[in-house]
Amino acid sequence: MNYHDKGRYLNYLLKQIQQEKYIIEKDSQEVSNLIDELIEELKEIKRGSEEISSGVITHHSYATVQDELHKMFFRLQEINFRKQNIRNYKNEIFSINSFFVEDWE
Repeated sequence: MNYHDKGRYLNYLLKQIQQEKYIIEKDSQEVSNLIDELIEELKEIKRGSEEISSGVITHHSYATVQDELHKMFFRLQEINFRKQNIRNYKNEIFSINSFFVEDWE
């Protein structure tokens, strides 16, 4: 691989890292919103159980909480996968940079 191709590949990897970071920020905001929704739903469950005074959680409330937890878990997994991708891209960049150094020696 010549210097021009290595430079293009490095630029590609840097753009991939930028894209992954952008998606991580977006997903992190979505997780934050899901947590807020979950908190509100739990508060609603608490109010509802106090009104009923039986402590029974309705099936709808349980399903909503479970759905929000699944979404949050999925987003957190996606964030971790993207962080791993960034680590892989950085390792590739370091290996390419070591080839540059070897070529100059």
